Amino acid sequence: MVRLLRYGTVFGPLKERWRYLYKEDLYRRRIEAGPEPERFRSALINWNYDAELHACTHRFGEKMNIEVLRCAMTDVSFLNQITKQRTEAGLTATDQIALSFTHNSELAKKGEQIAEEFIQKALRYWYPKLPQEGVDAVTQFLISESTVSFISSKLGFKTLIRCDVPTPRPTMLKSALFAFIGAIEENNNRSRAELFVADFILTHLVGKDINEIWQIKNPMGLLTKVLEEDGRQAPESRLIWATGVSSVLSTYIVGVYSNKEFLGKSAGTTISQAEEMAARDALRRLFGTDEQRAPIPKHSVEGPEPAYHHIVSGYQVFQHQNEPFRLKYNHKSLNEFQLAYETWGKLNAKKNNAILIFTGLSASSHAKSHELNPKPGWWEQFIGPNLAIDTNHFFVICCNHLGGCYGSTGPSSIDPKTNKAYGTSFPMLSVEDTVRAQFFLLKYLGIEKLHASIGSSLGGMCSILSGLLYPKNVGRVATISSCIAPYPTAIALRYLQRKMIMTDPNWHNGHYY
Repeated sequence: MVRLLRYGTVFGPLKERWRYLYKEDLYRRRIEAGPEPERFRSALINWNYDAELHACTHRFGEKMNIEVLRCAMTDVSFLNQITKQRTEAGLTATDQIALSFTHNSELAKKGEQIAEEFIQKALRYWYPKLPQEGVDAVTQFLISESTVSFISSKLGFKTLIRCDVPTPRPTMLKSALFAFIGAIEENNNRSRAELFVADFILTHLVGKDINEIWQIKNPMGLLTKVLEEDGRQAPESRLIWATGVSSVLSTYIVGVYSNKEFLGKSAGTTISQAEEMAARDALRRLFGTDEQRAPIPKHSVEGPEPAYHHIVSGYQVFQHQNEPFRLKYNHKSLNEFQLAYETWGKLNAKKNNAILIFTGLSASSHAKSHELNPKPGWWEQFIGPNLAIDTNHFFVICCNHLGGCYGSTGPSSIDPKTNKAYGTSFPMLSVEDTVRAQFFLLKYLGIEKLHASIGSSLGGMCSILSGLLYPKNVGRVATISSCIAPYPTAIALRYLQRKMIMTDPNWHNGHYY
């Protein structure tokens, strides 16, 4: 007989013993039942397919017809399943109601064609010397089922695809992604579809070696062919160095030359192996696919924001020459400087409808397109008639910061004392200097008081400071994504950014102009 104690039995507390037996029984039942069967996402109580489709369009920033997107996410197996269910239910062809949607085969074909053409165009632009065989190999890698299905699953299409199985197969994931690209082209334009390809498919080259993607079977033969097409002599292999020839750890270094011109070199455990690797090295150098080059060059694909380095004209210039412009730091001054600025709208007779827009750190004065520069500006959708900053009522001014490189005096400008670019000898500027310089422009334009001072990021700091420095001259302040002072984290990140630039071999202490 088990002796009962105050808190249980001699074998331990009753509660703990009961819990152990209960868990053991649950585990045994779980093993006997086997793995839980897969379920369709639509079987969940809180599943709302239309809401998921809307969320998908907003996630990618695309304006799409929901019915077109529904078609893009519908696999042909889903329609076959519905037809089969209707037949099993005893419905004849005449009794069946026509479905309001179709499968994504046509959209997938269109999207795959867009992706393939754009990828090939980008590769030919980035690697002009790469043979068509190499371009095709890289293209096929990027649009292959394994690559595209992986991208599709990571983008969340796995739960949106309507098919006959709970977990879509790789072919279904591939079709859905290409169909989505086709849907973007159908709802918007081809450039938006190509931008999607650039953002989500081309970037899959990052971290990949193109020379490994394109497997060259006969490198020396290909090198000979390339040199012949270029009108150069056939390659010649030469043994540069060898060590441990009589041992099992022999190493040979072979160089490849064409008419005494060095093409490439490599090492190997045998001469033939070293010769083959040297030919591969020569091909990498000729095709521009060497290991030191990034797979996607900088500024290769432009996003919705315009490329600032293209903005070199279309602005007006304000010259400050009357008096030295004293700077905040190091007791330095600029005897003269210029500011590039652009305007929109008309200044009224009282000159009290002016809005000054302070730019971010790297932006130009081209915030909005105009006759002198019809290219879209970086705030194209916010400035203009009947827009947020309405040019029907306001005279809008945007200026490239002092120290900028889009028309205003900065490190790339010529120092009148040395007749060379300032470089790092350009004096250090403060946010206060930036604001004060632009108020000289306002004085030149005859504007005593601004209707508003607006800015984002660094421009937001300038906007706040303009109200502090000139409280009687600024009617309103609007600051976006900014602060009165940067957090230590932001300062640390800026330090890292500067270090990345300064460690570049071409930095030359800032005198690289």
